[in-house]
Amino acid sequence: MTAAETPLATLERIAGVNAEFGAVAAATPDFMIRVGESMLKKQSIDLRTAHALLSDLVDQGDRLTAAFRALGLDNSLIDRSRLAQKCEESLIAFDAALARAKGGAA
Repeated sequence: MTAAETPLATLERIAGVNAEFGAVAAATPDFMIRVGESMLKKQSIDLRTAHALLSDLVDQGDRLTAAFRALGLDNSLIDRSRLAQKCEESLIAFDAALARAKGGAA
């Protein structure tokens, strides 16, 4: 991972490299290379799944932050109820994304 590359981009890059190497290894008759190919395919799938879960968690965190920021900046009593509802919905969505990222059901 480089300083310019985000952790999510790193996961995506590694998954892509594993998938590419797996495709090349699949065409090789050597048994050990084929075992490695199977492992790389599995890793690639796992990394892409982790990437999707973490991306969702980041998106929901951004949504939650924006909702609470809007609530904090608003001075209107009428809008506060609507904004508080958005905060609650965002918190529920974030909680579900966090549960999925931890390996549980949402």
